[in-house]
Amino acid sequence: MKTIAVRLQDEVMDLLTIVSQLESTTIVDQIRDAITAHLEQKVSNGDLSTRAQAALDDIDREAKARKEAIGSLLGNLPKSTGTPAKSRGRRAQSSEPEAHLVEPRPIGYLPALARRREALTAS
Repeated sequence: MKTIAVRLQDEVMDLLTIVSQLESTTIVDQIRDAITAHLEQKVSNGDLSTRAQAALDDIDREAKARKEAIGSLLGNLPKSTGTPAKSRGRRAQSSEPEAHLVEPRPIGYLPALARRREALTAS
């Protein structure tokens, strides 16, 4: 259970206090009931379903992109299926060439030239 703080106008608080006294409940119960009724109305209205589906689609696209990025780090480039991820905004085109992925090297890998230098400095 979470705790939140709510600032209410004095008039609203006075009315809430009177209603809770008349109904023999607490102010907290009145607030919980109001929030529950509000959320039930939002869910039954159906207005949020389109936005909820769009949010799920965004989550799926982002998860797919992250999975492919991690796979490329491991050298397991999965074949892309489906539609490409939707751009969230316009970005300026860079004049720099795109980076190309290379095969990952094992941890501790040193190219031959670096190994020779290391061997010479250790001697």
